[in-house]
Amino acid sequence: MIDAAALRQAVATTWPHLDIHSLPTTSSTQHVVAAQVAAGATVPRLVVADQQTAGIGRHGHDFVSPAGGVYFTLALPAWPSPLLTPAAGVAMQRAIHQVTGLQPTLKWVNDVLAADRKVCGILATRVAGHGQAIDLIGCGVNLVAPANVPPADAVPVGGLFPRQPAATVATALVAAWLTELAALQAQPATIMPHYRRHAAWLNQRVRVQPGRTPIEGTLIGFTATGGLQLQTATGTVTVTTGTLRRINPA
Repeated sequence: MIDAAALRQAVATTWPHLDIHSLPTTSSTQHVVAAQVAAGATVPRLVVADQQTAGIGRHGHDFVSPAGGVYFTLALPAWPSPLLTPAAGVAMQRAIHQVTGLQPTLKWVNDVLAADRKVCGILATRVAGHGQAIDLIGCGVNLVAPANVPPADAVPVGGLFPRQPAATVATALVAAWLTELAALQAQPATIMPHYRRHAAWLNQRVRVQPGRTPIEGTLIGFTATGGLQLQTATGTVTVTTGTLRRINPA
């Protein structure tokens, strides 16, 4: 289990007022934090767990969260820009690189890949606090590849390490993510340039499903507000939400 005191000390400069709760297991860190905020708890606050029994993914889907990972949700005053999910992804890409030496990529809209395997999922939601809007940023990281977990959106699931690392590694990863997120919050103009440099499947054929009708094309870039840009047979299309899949990966 993550040592809350050690984590608090590691981020004392960038998050001096962060309230941290570390749990061995919980239903969902998003549920726990949302309930705390609804009851009037102050922000920023972080709930982190080694396991979730009812993890939440996009569109209400289950997020498989077995023991051996690290799962956390940060609550903070609402960001003024639409780049919270890209910022959380960039912060995780940097944190993983710092802690493991890997060079992960960012799969639009909310996944982090290592060696083309999903190692992290991100979920950002906005809730009503007492007198202010609150953003919840949830991250689930596979420290090791979970067993018997089906692919996520046709992407195989992986892990950051071949075997379970020491608890101090998880603490370092969360601390690095928090530090990087604070830096991006202070310099939002750096979010999308970094996202573009580390985007998965750039210049490859992809399919995105923003609604009932899928759109196919070549992934050519991203807008300043985080939208996906496709070059299709009829021209350039910008998509702001949907599920992205690669077509005929090599």
